[in-house]
Amino acid sequence: MQKLLINGVNFGKRLKQLRERSGLSQYDVEIKLDLLGRSMSRSQYANIEQGKGNLFIKDLILLKDIFNAEYHEFFEGLVE
Repeated sequence: MQKLLINGVNFGKRLKQLRERSGLSQYDVEIKLDLLGRSMSRSQYANIEQGKGNLFIKDLILLKDIFNAEYHEFFEGLVE
């Protein structure tokens, strides 16, 4: 699987904003990912939001659906 390498916390902050906009907790995201066949612990997900972990591209595809978001929304504000 291909990984999306994350530099710093900006992507993680954007991920958190999208999660909160969806009204979901980190635990909710863990459960929804699990139901879609992707096992990820809450602490793994929290590390990604904190900019301490990388994300598989497959995970981004699943999160897009979970957050009912468009791909560009994950990257808004990241480029100055």
